[in-house]
Amino acid sequence: MEDTAHPSVQEDQADDHARQKALTELGAPRKLGAKAALVVLGLLFFSGLLFYPFLSGRASAFLASSPNAAGTIQYLPLLYQSNPTHTPTSTATSTATGTATATATETSTPESTITRTVTPTKTGTLPTTTLTGTPTVTGTIAPGATLVVKVTPTAAEIGHKFTFTIEVSNGGTGPAEGVILADSFPSYIDVESVTSQRGTVTRSAHSFTVSIGSVYPGEKISVTAVVKVNSNAAQTETISNVVTMTYLPDKSKTASVSYKVIVDALPGTGGPPIDWLEKPPLNRANLMQSLLVGLLGIILLGYAVWARNRDVRSARWMSVAGLVMVLLSILTGLAAAGLLGTSRSDTAMILPSGTAVEVTAVLPADAPPTHQPASDFATPAPQPLVTLPVYPIPSPVVSITPGPGESEPDTTAVKRIVIPYILLDTVVAYIPFDGDTWLINGLTQEVAWLGDTSWPGLGSNTGLAGHVTVAGQGDGPFRRLGDLPLGELVILYTEKNMYTYQVREQTVVDLDDMYVTYASENPQITLITCTNWNNEVNAWLNRLVVYADLIRTEPIMRSGSQ
Repeated sequence: MEDTAHPSVQEDQADDHARQKALTELGAPRKLGAKAALVVLGLLFFSGLLFYPFLSGRASAFLASSPNAAGTIQYLPLLYQSNPTHTPTSTATSTATGTATATATETSTPESTITRTVTPTKTGTLPTTTLTGTPTVTGTIAPGATLVVKVTPTAAEIGHKFTFTIEVSNGGTGPAEGVILADSFPSYIDVESVTSQRGTVTRSAHSFTVSIGSVYPGEKISVTAVVKVNSNAAQTETISNVVTMTYLPDKSKTASVSYKVIVDALPGTGGPPIDWLEKPPLNRANLMQSLLVGLLGIILLGYAVWARNRDVRSARWMSVAGLVMVLLSILTGLAAAGLLGTSRSDTAMILPSGTAVEVTAVLPADAPPTHQPASDFATPAPQPLVTLPVYPIPSPVVSITPGPGESEPDTTAVKRIVIPYILLDTVVAYIPFDGDTWLINGLTQEVAWLGDTSWPGLGSNTGLAGHVTVAGQGDGPFRRLGDLPLGELVILYTEKNMYTYQVREQTVVDLDDMYVTYASENPQITLITCTNWNNEVNAWLNRLVVYADLIRTEPIMRSGSQ
């Protein structure tokens, strides 16, 4: 008697079998997804290691080919190439007579690989070479000496230096023998040092000579001379420095360059630039790493989309990991490019251009500045500084006669300057003019009221100068003067009045453009600081000038007054 299962039992078994099969098929892609993720991560990691040299400019080290010791040329494999196979065979025979024969055969088969075989074969005896006699040169043997002179900087004040670079070269066919250089300067130019790549240097107070000797064809000899402008300079003038070169038998050449000695100059208001305030250089290695991280994140996001459509369990964490890596790539890329950093405009007081601002004209006598100086945030180590002397303020010459009912002109000194836009609030110190420039030695966080310019209450041009940087302290008071837009306000306080000015113009001038401090018909102020630092000469080459016109005068109500 055959055992026959109940139909309901068979159906249950069939359902269990189908369910188990479905679970197995459902679990397969999940297991496949996890394994695939690990495989993708591994491949991307090793691909990054492999291709990073190519992306960073080092591909030439991998693409170079060279013959090995056996004479066979090795090439990098060509990937994904589908071309016929070429098998060249070449046989060469060389004899002492200088003749050669070669045969070549080539077969082609439709394969997907490339095979190159080079088999050089040499027979016979190598020829021998015997040199006899003395080589001869046809044409004229003559030196082709040239002379070039350069100077940096092209302009300097009293106490500053020029560097002259003199180059002697020979482009002829014979040596230039007995080469001697000679240079001289005015009595207000002192020769401090002379160095030469060859020869003997003879130096005096205002001149020097260099006995170089022979300069052979193709040679170049450089001579460097450093000179300094002394206090005997009486006026600003442009000078031509002429260098003379003599060589045997009786030949000579000259070269010249012009430079400018500045006696009357705007004040030098600036120490060296602060490196931490400058834009950092591009970090190419970090930028490349961020690009690789971003590429990996994009691939993970793509895989997550594929896995989610197939209900793979790892799709969610793949999405999160991809987003994190893309964001990390963006942040590190911006940092490597030097684009991350704090902006001054985020904290500055923004005032609409031309908008009048009500300022309470109440100033306690001798109250300390309320604004924290920018130098408090600077990082350079402190250095010993010269103390600024307290110079006596002369009595002005008053040419204004007050009318009936008018008060006497304000001839009190400037005490304070406030520029809301750049968060500046500092004291003002009087600095006298010595006939050439202003005696600002010792000036730090104060703003200099330039002697020989107007009092604010006398209705002409009041000159004010401030450092852009201060050695050992960092920011100077006029560090952000260039950020001041047109229409913004500048406020000066004297002992009696508050003067409000509106910015009219901003420009850059040379350091000897003294006209910016000359008297004006209308009441104005001229703000001056340094700009355009030159690393070669370690000096600021120009001056930034901001003009502002008087728009309001108000008397100061001191605390406790009625």
